[in-house]
Amino acid sequence: METVVYLDLADDEIEVCIKGPTAFDYFTSPKSGEIERQEAYPYSKYGTDHLRFASIMGKFDPYAVFLRDPIEVSDLSFETLLPHVLKRQKGVSA
Repeated sequence: METVVYLDLADDEIEVCIKGPTAFDYFTSPKSGEIERQEAYPYSKYGTDHLRFASIMGKFDPYAVFLRDPIEVSDLSFETLLPHVLKRQKGVSA
């Protein structure tokens, strides 16, 4: 299971940030193709609290909206993440 703290649909891919074993890890999950790790923000530098991390990232990208309550997903595939993104876009808690 993966703990998702950020989701965003961008064109034909979903940007996702998870609480990894040692860092907040950003991935892109395309509609077709391989999931790619984009960046990692180590806990040793940013801490493990996702709300604190969200406030730090908000200084760099004020339009990024993190999940207040992280969600658990079985994998980071586009198909798995899409329903959560759509719920969030409709204003329903993911």
